[in-house]
Amino acid sequence: MTGKNPSLADLLKQQEELAEKIKQAKAEELESCRADALSLIESRGFTVAEILGTPATTRGRKPKAPDDARAQVAPKFRNPDNPSETWTGRGRQPKWIAAKIAGGVTMESLKIA
Repeated sequence: MTGKNPSLADLLKQQEELAEKIKQAKAEELESCRADALSLIESRGFTVAEILGTPATTRGRKPKAPDDARAQVAPKFRNPDNPSETWTGRGRQPKWIAAKIAGGVTMESLKIA
């Protein structure tokens, strides 16, 4: 032992190097475990799909419909000052509705007949 303590910079460098070695060792161990598990599954005459069943990401969920396949909801409210501005009544209330209500207009009067 020389009696000299390593500097903070040296310790931090060692910490980074050790963290990288740990990361590599963990990846190698994971790959070894995967290989062992696959070997065991195959030795028993099964496939990974048979063992795991449905993928965890889709278990119990319906596939999401593409945006163009979703049903369109008819608008229920229209801005009398700008008829191109409509709202279905779902989701966040548009600013034009909030402004109208603040101005004393009722939601009933904004409904599309």
